[in-house]
Order: sequence, then C-alpha cells, then structure tokens
Amino acid sequence: VSAREIAALVPRLSTPAQVHTPYGATEALPVASFSSNCILGETAEKTKRGHGVCVGRPVNATEVRIIKITDDPIPTWSEDLLLTHGEVGEIVVRGEQVTRSYFNRPVNDSLAKIPHADGAILHRMGDLGYLDVSGRLWFSGRKSQRVQAKGKLFHTVHCEGIFDALPGVRKSALVGIGLWGEQKPLLCVEKEEGGPPEEELARTLLQTAGEYQATAGIGKVLFHPGFPMDVRHNSKINREQLAQWAQGQLP
Repeated sequence: VSAREIAALVPRLSTPAQVHTPYGATEALPVASFSSNCILGETAEKTKRGHGVCVGRPVNATEVRIIKITDDPIPTWSEDLLLTHGEVGEIVVRGEQVTRSYFNRPVNDSLAKIPHADGAILHRMGDLGYLDVSGRLWFSGRKSQRVQAKGKLFHTVHCEGIFDALPGVRKSALVGIGLWGEQKPLLCVEKEEGGPPEEELARTLLQTAGEYQATAGIGKVLFHPGFPMDVRHNSKINREQLAQWAQGQLP
C-alpha cells in the first residue's frame, strides 16, 4: 500500500485509528509490519527521494537477513552471504511461520530455501531490500525485475517512488530492454486524468531522473493507457508484460 493511498485513507478513520501494513509472502507471513503514523511521519519523504519503501520492523521471533544478490541456488547457509546495513540485497527470513519446502517441487526448493546447519530453513523472498541502522526493513523491488544496465543496477521501487510523487503521474514502472548486463532502463508511465500534456510531463520526468542517483541514466519515457496488473494481486504491476509492450514501441 503506497503512502499516497494511506494518506487518502487515514483522514476517513476514527481518531486515533491507524492503518498497519504487513509485509510477507505465502511462504512466510507476516515478516514485518508498519503503521500509518510511521509511514507518513517518518519514511514517505525518503521514498520520494529514491530510498525505496519502508515495510517496518520484523515481527516477533522473525529474523530478517540481507544477502548478496544471486540467481543461483544456495545449498547451505553461510555468514559470508550477509551484507551490511544500507546495502541492497535479497531479503531472507527465518522463523516459525516460514515454510520448509514446496510440495513436490525440488527445483523451487533449491532456488528459494537455504538449509542452516542447525536444522532451520531460511526462505529467500525473491525481493530486494536493505536494513537501515535502526533495524527497519526497506523494500527495493522484485529480484527478477531489477534492471542491469552497463555499469549500473537499477532497483524498480527506488526509481518509481521518485516519479510517482510528481504531479500528473498515476503510476510509473521501470523496465529493462535488451540483453542482461547491457539493458536500457525505460520508464513507463500511466498518466493522471487532466494532467499535463505528454511532452511536457516527459520533459519533467527526464529532468527529475537526472537529479537523483537512483534514476540517473533513465533516458526514455513511454506512456501507457493502463498498466497490466498481476491477476492475483491487483496492486502489483506486471512489469514483464509491460517490458514486452515497451520493446514493441521502440524503433
């Protein structure tokens, strides 16, 4: 749930009611939780500056680790995998609510589960993020949707938080076009009704991109009439489908 949506909802609630947004997955739920007071009062402005989305602190008896990004299986846990505070990596969780395996899917197990020497199983969320110095977890986007350009890795949620804050933008989505390692970062935008003309908005978006480290290097904007959404979770943009559409728009 975005800060924009929370800001619209909270005034309609009885004081002092709050909205609590959980973070987790089918294989591990919940992992963390964050209140509307903290989102609107502490972290929303950082999201607008490209820091990602804060999803709160780990719930009781849940360990959250951040490990180096890899798409390969990890056969056993090692402390050498760990990254430090502020470094973006894959989110890994351990706790009683974490499933130990998938049903009859050994390949999925090898890619998502990490056996620990003490018998525990850690789950790879498939999400990228980082822990700040106070222990809060920040979400950077799906690992499979990261954009690897030549010399730079772009994180979808870091970029989109900047653009979504601009007037005239209803939704934005970063996609990568081309071969891995040499992808071209491309911004897709769904406009707000009554917003500025596309040419004007595109200029604003590209100018803004150059003002932040997270978005520097994005040089193309495409406008889409209505983003394809994940049929299971209507809040999730289907960036893979959107990337295919974007590829077809380029000369």
